Amino acid sequence: MDRLETAEGLKGEDPGRWGHSMANFGELLLSTLDAVDAKTVAEVGAYAGDLTAVLLEWAAGSGAAITAVDPLPQPELQQLAADNPALNLLEQTGADALATMDLPDALVIDGDHNYFTVMEELKQVGLRVSAAEMPLLLFHDVCWPHGRRDSFYAPERVPDEYSEGIEEGVGVFPGEPGVTFGGLPYKWAKNHEGGERNGVLTAIEDFVATQDGVRLAVLPMFFGFGLAWHEDAPWAAAVAALVDPWDMNPIVARLEANRVFHLANHHRTVSELSHEIWDLRGKVAGLEGRNVELEAQADSYEEILRSMSSAKLIRAADGVRKARSGGRQSWIEHIDELSARRADYKSRWRLED
Repeated sequence: MDRLETAEGLKGEDPGRWGHSMANFGELLLSTLDAVDAKTVAEVGAYAGDLTAVLLEWAAGSGAAITAVDPLPQPELQQLAADNPALNLLEQTGADALATMDLPDALVIDGDHNYFTVMEELKQVGLRVSAAEMPLLLFHDVCWPHGRRDSFYAPERVPDEYSEGIEEGVGVFPGEPGVTFGGLPYKWAKNHEGGERNGVLTAIEDFVATQDGVRLAVLPMFFGFGLAWHEDAPWAAAVAALVDPWDMNPIVARLEANRVFHLANHHRTVSELSHEIWDLRGKVAGLEGRNVELEAQADSYEEILRSMSSAKLIRAADGVRKARSGGRQSWIEHIDELSARRADYKSRWRLED
């Protein structure tokens, strides 16, 4: 299979160019699965099946069994499962599925991006097997913005002690620890970055700290690719050889920092322009309302003038004034001219409107 072609094709489903799918580092991810000689792979948080499709293509050559886990699978993932009977789709939360399913050789965790959810999923792995028996763990979103800040698809699933500081409809921006106007938009997110029990990477670090002999690697690309494995696993050296050049690579980290800054800044600019447009629309609506008021006043004044000009005494006086002025435009003729101009203006304004 042409892995680069597969990853490139996915970008067509990412019009905002967020690079949100783990398939963006699919070449490296699939190489680690080859190094492990994985016969079973499970993906927690399959969502619409972007990465699942890549895993299925890889499995067609490797013979591996693929399981996708998501409590609310999107139509694309459901269709993928219908078209691929070999795909085992579990409509459960990650923690519920991991409590009962056969643990795979490699486990992808990319579900709800908050400390509680990730820790609960990892706890289930820790309860089932020892550190030495742990599968290769593959994580997404271990860098900004989710590495040190919780976000939520389903905040109602998170206990109160983990949900303090959740805000709805917020923006986040690199280097700004609070929430902002503009920046990357999130339906639900913590109103602060950092601190205890906050973020995907924090949860992984806290879990790894309880597992003797387990190594954690952080690859700062496309919101962060994390891997954890026991250093005595028979395939540990092969995985380390693939990962070492990328683990906290400073050049890649700078590239990612630049990428997310421009991505967030684009959203901030769009938000600011949208706000300005909304403000201008309000001002235009106010001016249009004021124009209607002035037109009504002008109609009233015109009616008064016309009633005056129809009076015999005023018409006679205006005729005398015109004769004495040498035939210049009379007052009544001036009123008629202004009325014609107003009628023409209102006609053209209504056509343009």
